Amino acid sequence: MTSFANSLNKVPAVFKQKIEEAALKFVSVDMHPFSAIEGKGLQSLITSCMELTAKHGIFSSEDILPSGDTLKRHADAKAKTIKKVTVEQMKEAIKEYGNISVTTDMWTDMKSCQFLSLTAHFMLNGRLTSQVLTVSEVTDGKTSPENIRKAVESIFTKLGFSIQEFASHVYFVTSNEANIKNALMPFCRIPCSCHMLATVAQHTLQLQSSSQISDFPPNEPFGGLIKTTVVAVKKLAAYFKKSGLNLKLNTSIQQSNETGWNSIYTMLESVLNNKSDIISILISDGLEERFDGIDWRVVETLVHFLKPFLEIYQTLEIGKYPTIQSVFLCYSTLERNFITSPTDTGIIKCLKNRGRICLKEKFEITDIHYVGFFLNPKFKYLIPFTTEEKKRIQKLVKDLVTHFLHGQNEPTRSHVDYAYDQPAMKKKRNCVEDNFLDWQEKQPAVHTHDEVELYIRTTFDDSYIERFQTDERFNILKFWNSKTVRTEFPNLSRVALGVLSIPASSVDGERAFSFCGNRSRLSDSTLESLIVLNTAENNCI
Repeated sequence: MTSFANSLNKVPAVFKQKIEEAALKFVSVDMHPFSAIEGKGLQSLITSCMELTAKHGIFSSEDILPSGDTLKRHADAKAKTIKKVTVEQMKEAIKEYGNISVTTDMWTDMKSCQFLSLTAHFMLNGRLTSQVLTVSEVTDGKTSPENIRKAVESIFTKLGFSIQEFASHVYFVTSNEANIKNALMPFCRIPCSCHMLATVAQHTLQLQSSSQISDFPPNEPFGGLIKTTVVAVKKLAAYFKKSGLNLKLNTSIQQSNETGWNSIYTMLESVLNNKSDIISILISDGLEERFDGIDWRVVETLVHFLKPFLEIYQTLEIGKYPTIQSVFLCYSTLERNFITSPTDTGIIKCLKNRGRICLKEKFEITDIHYVGFFLNPKFKYLIPFTTEEKKRIQKLVKDLVTHFLHGQNEPTRSHVDYAYDQPAMKKKRNCVEDNFLDWQEKQPAVHTHDEVELYIRTTFDDSYIERFQTDERFNILKFWNSKTVRTEFPNLSRVALGVLSIPASSVDGERAFSFCGNRSRLSDSTLESLIVLNTAENNCI
């Protein structure tokens, strides 16, 4: 397709003008957004039509393009095949690695119908993959824990899983909403790290009036100052958008929603970056009152304070790399950031003190997060933990290996070599792991028949670890997929890959709904088919 496009001559200006007119007709007649013309799917369709006419001559568009009904039948049939293949791959992953994971999302349409989506995450030939399994309406019109649990059990049963099977081998990664937590109480549920991070940020900045943490002390002036500044910046951003003054700026001011801490950060950062232009424009128009209430030092402080939150959020939301092993490190990063120093300003101390409380109360580190941390060979000595805590985490891993062996045949030592034993690229910049070099001490190697103990006692020198460094991150998949590691730790390596297939957050799965554009115009079955096909295309299943 690409080679065909590259072989064409440059399009004459007169033809480009005709195409532009046709594109305008496409968006105006069918009421598409202008960005629809840039969609990869549309461009692929156009290229296929061009290849067809170049090879066989010109045809009528009615003869080339299928009807909507034909396309829907094709979509349903293809989605059904993808789901069938995915279920087979999930069962193979359970057999090979011991577990899979599922992220959930709840969504209410414009008719107040409640929908539940399930996205599977698992290892496929040693590589991470994910696929939407279903988008189903929750019956009885209520998202009570009982209804959600019934819906989940019904979905897995229809997919060919017994309740015992998915209760024993499936980790659910979800938000901390009460109905979801209670619905999945009988199963293994892990709280979404990105949702917990958002909760910490929201409560720290008092973006939620329902905070269960005590408010800023009455004698603390900074709480009111923070709120006043954020409200004033929101009003300024709204005015610049409504008045069209955004057009006078090099980059537009971003608006925020009511509670999203990341949108608050984006708004504050965009205002700070345009500070001089904003002041100049408002002064020249005699509108100085528009930035009344804005303390620019507070804006700068909030941007600086929230930036680590954004960096951690971006680390944990990634779907194509393992993230579960980074949760404890990200938690510890925030913990260190919240330590006050004598040079801190009053407002920074206020934010750090509140952030420290919120982190402790709102961010839960579970056993599987500790296991993931331990499976990073850089931190296998568990240096920040007490002796008793180390023993407990090590026992968790040993129990996982034992559980895996009880449900498996003898380990397969002749895995396919996934070409992971290759020279690594040089690091481009520091990653979160590099902030904890003091936890990466080495110990002399000791031979043992216990794979977990052997892993602990084996020394992986820096030159060996560097082989698995790609771009700015340590590629933990490369490590556990490497021929040497799989040979030395045949059972532990498979368990490790199973654990690493569990995402730290459910954010990646929640994006599935956003792929379908105006979902209110789609039937339930069409919505599900399109989302299944979309994620299959994006994940190359």
